[in-house]
Amino acid sequence: MSPRWEAKHALRRYGNTFTPNYIHTSSGSTCILRRTSAIMAEEKTAIPPDVELRVTPPKSDTIRDGQKLPEKTSQDITDKYATHAGDAPDGGIKAWSVVLASMLTTFCTFGYVNSSWGVFQAYYEQDLLSDKSPSTIAWIGSVQYTFIYLPGLATGRLFDLGHFKIPYFVSSCGLIACTFLTAECKQYWHFLVVQGVFTGLFSGIIYAQAISVISHWFAKKKGIVLGIVSIGTSIGGTLFPIAGQKLLSHVGFKWTVRAFGFMVLFALGIANLTIDRRLPPMNVKGGLLNLSAFRNPAYTLYSLRRSACRKTLRFTSLQSRMQRPRSAAYLRAISLIRSVRSMS
Repeated sequence: MSPRWEAKHALRRYGNTFTPNYIHTSSGSTCILRRTSAIMAEEKTAIPPDVELRVTPPKSDTIRDGQKLPEKTSQDITDKYATHAGDAPDGGIKAWSVVLASMLTTFCTFGYVNSSWGVFQAYYEQDLLSDKSPSTIAWIGSVQYTFIYLPGLATGRLFDLGHFKIPYFVSSCGLIACTFLTAECKQYWHFLVVQGVFTGLFSGIIYAQAISVISHWFAKKKGIVLGIVSIGTSIGGTLFPIAGQKLLSHVGFKWTVRAFGFMVLFALGIANLTIDRRLPPMNVKGGLLNLSAFRNPAYTLYSLRRSACRKTLRFTSLQSRMQRPRSAAYLRAISLIRSVRSMS
């Protein structure tokens, strides 16, 4: 006797008094029927001897009747951001510690990457990469500068989704490692990959997130705070070139770059301990690249104007450098490098 036949026979015999569940018959087969307790109590019908009623107990994670569904946002996330809920505080110890972290981030990104490249370029032309042309060496700095802006296409979306601390920490470790590895590079492609691609890439990831998090903590004072954050670029642009020129003549190239690495390690260590977001993650429509934003004419014109203005200024600066004689600072850097070579 097949299980299907027994199921049909039970349905024909007891009609609608059964609902789906497990029933073990005398033949050992299983049908998907269950007699409801309400109808059995009403009719006082006994269970036939060849049918054993077995109700599977619910699992611990089963949602029962009358039980409320859990909220979409977990309690952990709610409690995490409940302390700083509401409008931007525009002040306080926590908010200003985030400003300090962002300023240290700009110190280690544009302050180091963009401002110290002149020292590296001059040294590479005279010593490590003397067999390469200046334009070929300049590709290292150009790639490095480009990759600072490129990660912003993805990091903004990741920041909205809540991926902030882990990418920031991993990229900080990557930037520190690349700074120390630059001291060990010997060939041109070593410098292009380590100092050009990866140093610029890791710098771009932490720079974009450090600027974005400011809007979580400041609203009315955001313009002033962003100006304070940009001071880190000026401090790095002043400190790294001077330190590089002084250290090259005393400790050589490797320990000069390692000193830069320790400076970046110290600054980003403090930044990782103090930086934090205030608002919970949000799933903004548009995907990873929200091209629909360009439907706004004002935003499109602003993006084109900013891009064209930046490219025009850099091209004009490049032409003026090619037409004018080399500055006294550049000649002093060349003479310093030559004196280091003669000492070694």
